[in-house]
Amino acid sequence: MEETSTELREIGAEVLVVPMSIREIDQVEDLIAQTIERFGSIDFLVNNAGGQFPAPPGAISDLRRSPASLPRREG
Repeated sequence: MEETSTELREIGAEVLVVPMSIREIDQVEDLIAQTIERFGSIDFLVNNAGGQFPAPPGAISDLRRSPASLPRREG
């Protein structure tokens, strides 16, 4: 991530690197807070993680639902 962020900064991009796990709700919330503090809002997100978490809809906790619903909740 640091190599990529360095390359982006060299071409003038403003970059915020936040290593985290989308399965840890505290880390997701911290990412949101850091992003809003730094940039003022979240216009779009790029998620470079994936996974399958099969479960009946009623069994999905906020933790497991959080990454999928983040764009709706944060605008």
